[in-house]
Amino acid sequence: KPAPARAASGKINTSPPFEQVTPMLDFGYRKPLSFEQGIVTLVNMGEEPLKIETTRGECACTVATANKEIVQPGESVDLLIGLEVPPELGPVHKQVIVTVEGYEFPFLTSIQAESGLPVRVNGGGRASIVVDRVGTMTLDSIEGRPFKVISINGREPIYTNFNPERDRPRAQYVVGYDFSDLAIIDTPRRVIVETDHPGARMIDVQAMIAGAVPLSLPHKWRPVRDHIVMGSIPMDKPSKTIMVMTGKPLIPGEKFTCRSRSLDARVDIVGAYPPQNGGGIQIDLKVTPRGGFEGFLHAIVDITLENDATSLEIFARVMPEELITPDAVRPH
Repeated sequence: KPAPARAASGKINTSPPFEQVTPMLDFGYRKPLSFEQGIVTLVNMGEEPLKIETTRGECACTVATANKEIVQPGESVDLLIGLEVPPELGPVHKQVIVTVEGYEFPFLTSIQAESGLPVRVNGGGRASIVVDRVGTMTLDSIEGRPFKVISINGREPIYTNFNPERDRPRAQYVVGYDFSDLAIIDTPRRVIVETDHPGARMIDVQAMIAGAVPLSLPHKWRPVRDHIVMGSIPMDKPSKTIMVMTGKPLIPGEKFTCRSRSLDARVDIVGAYPPQNGGGIQIDLKVTPRGGFEGFLHAIVDITLENDATSLEIFARVMPEELITPDAVRPH
């Protein structure tokens, strides 16, 4: 047989002759920020042993390890793959990258899941996005459990064929929203649906409404996630949350400033340091509601580092501490 083509680096100009003998790894419908694990099996279909150099996911949310380093011809190798389900609702598609000694290109295998809460928006998937200033959305309990809709961005929901004063709670609703009275600067970038369903107290829905002003730019110093959903926090006392900034390393001596645009809450930076995993800057925030304030909190927070500036949104339900249930506090 002719010798395999080699690149200028001296490596074989192709990917290793692995064949995946198990189906694509599909974790299915999973709760945001849960950690899921599964196994993919590969077989060496070549005529030479393959030495695995690295196995990794395409991003920090995906990890992979192989159960052996050398795979003989005809032998199989198992990849244990872990996925931290993203907080954003919708489909998840990731790749695991397997590099092999002597080969120019890696072997790739795909994994997928759907990030979702016990209450689904518009049937889940890519449809769970708000695109109009006025419209409706479908909310349904995947377990068939009846629940109540409390608010949409702090406003009363507009029901279709349902009267909350007369009708019993249902497992599915069609609810309307109307943001037409808001100024451009106040047009939502996230729609927060509050329910009394355990595990779905605050549903974070992406909004892509024409004219909405972005709070950060992808090529600038910015937060990795441009919003924080805290769930329920107590009245009249501070609560802590964290955010991670990207686009600039932490330089000792540089000065951070922080300011909340909302009169309903003060936001302060109480710590800044390199995160345990990955680069960037982890920032600890202290959110203190205005004295006596109770209800839906939406605060746009401006953060500066020397000459760089960016913003993010914080959402929470402020209520008496004794009424907060454990499932109403959102991890992040």
